[in-house]
Amino acid sequence: MMFSLQSVYTKTIALVLTVGLSTSLAACGQAEPNRYHPHSRSDQVPELVKRNGSTTSSDMNMAESTTTIAQPEPITINGRQIQPTTPGAKLRFGKKAIIVTENLTDRFFAWSVTVNNGARVEPDALMVNETEDSEYIDHYQCTTYNMIFLGAFSFNDDDFLMVSGPEDKTHSAVPAPSFTSVTAMGEEADIVSGNIKSVCGIDEHDRIPALESDLHVGVTYRGALLSVVYQEITEEEMPAAIYYEYDDETLPPIQWR
Repeated sequence: MMFSLQSVYTKTIALVLTVGLSTSLAACGQAEPNRYHPHSRSDQVPELVKRNGSTTSSDMNMAESTTTIAQPEPITINGRQIQPTTPGAKLRFGKKAIIVTENLTDRFFAWSVTVNNGARVEPDALMVNETEDSEYIDHYQCTTYNMIFLGAFSFNDDDFLMVSGPEDKTHSAVPAPSFTSVTAMGEEADIVSGNIKSVCGIDEHDRIPALESDLHVGVTYRGALLSVVYQEITEEEMPAAIYYEYDDETLPPIQWR
C-alpha cells in the first residue's frame, strides 16, 4: 500500500479543455505513485499550467482550472479504519476532527482533536514582559484543545532509501498538531508564547510528550492557546476561531468557531 498526498488529502484538478486537447493531456492527470508528503510538489501540477512555473494568458484561454478538495481516503491503524477530516471543514467548538501529522523521518501520527470554546483570563493571572504595548492588553482568552492519540504508522516497504525493520520509536519525535488563533475578520490574532499551559489549567502529565516511545494510544493529551484581547477593539477584531493549518498551503485549514 502506498500512502500519497492524493490518497489522504486529495486535490482534484478539474480541467475544462478545448476540443482536441483531451487526449494529449490525459497523461498529465495521472497521479505519481509516491509516498505521502505534506508539502506541495510541482510535479503534481498538470503541464498545461506548470509551464516554467507560471500560467500564461494563452494557457488560460485554452483551459480553465479549478481546485476542489475531495474527502480523504480512510487509513488503517492497528486494524482500525480511520477517516481523516476533509481540509476546509468548518466545525463548532466541541466537535472533533481527525488529523494526520508527519515528523521528519516520514512517520505519520493520527489524532482525534476537539477544540473547546475560549475562557476569559484576567491580566493579573500571568506576568508578561512589560513594554509599551503591554499596557493596552485588556484581558486574555484561553482556548484549550484535547488530542486523543490514535496511533502512528509509516510505509517503508516500497522505499529503498529507508532501513527495513521495526521503527525506532525511542528517538522518533512527536509532531504534535499546532493551531492558530484567528479573529472574526480572518486575521491571525496575537497569542502569548511561553509556558502558558499552567495558566489555562493544563497539567504537566496531560501534555504531549516529545518522543513517540512515551505516547500511548487512546490517551487524551491537552494543549492551549492564550490569545490577547486589546482595549477598545471592535467585535470583528476579537479572537473568534481556531485554525489547524496544513504545511501544504493549497489545502484550506480546518476551522473551529
